[in-house]
Amino acid sequence: MKKTLILVAVVVVAFLGYAVIQKSRNTAQSTEIISDKTEWKTHIHSAGDYSFEYPTGWFINDSPKNGDAYVRVSNYDPEIFVNDIHAKGSYFKIEIYTLENKKQLSINDWIAEARSRTGDSSKITKQEEIIINGKTATAITQESPEGVYKSLYLSNEDKIVTILLFGAIEEFHKTSDAIIHSFAFSN
Repeated sequence: MKKTLILVAVVVVAFLGYAVIQKSRNTAQSTEIISDKTEWKTHIHSAGDYSFEYPTGWFINDSPKNGDAYVRVSNYDPEIFVNDIHAKGSYFKIEIYTLENKKQLSINDWIAEARSRTGDSSKITKQEEIIINGKTATAITQESPEGVYKSLYLSNEDKIVTILLFGAIEEFHKTSDAIIHSFAFSN
């Protein structure tokens, strides 16, 4: 009986040790991705409007969504998270929408009109202009009941490109910054 208890204890300790090692490996891999961009890939949007770099091993979905041009890049397989709007844990995704700007609104006017039209009542906690590959973008940090998220807006001719960041934003801030700053319009 004593040998059985010792054996069970050894198996439990071994299993827990293995789980801790695996978790630390996964976390280290996800947060250290930025250190070696030679392993990154370049994604060219299916319509050819823009491109960006992303870490090898991440997942890309490039297809229309509700009639808009849509790209999602994430560090997890979307087949696992069917309803992944705000996946918890060390999960991160960027969604990119290309939307028509028929009225030729400025980025700030377009954002205000879109928030009004959709009833977006999230609190804007920070808004600033940044430069991405020579283009001026508006970066917004918002708080909603689902959590904090960031969005960026760029104008290109008669289109507005919206880049939304979801999930473990702080954990992946270096990686997301590298992805965003690699974004380039084709024309």
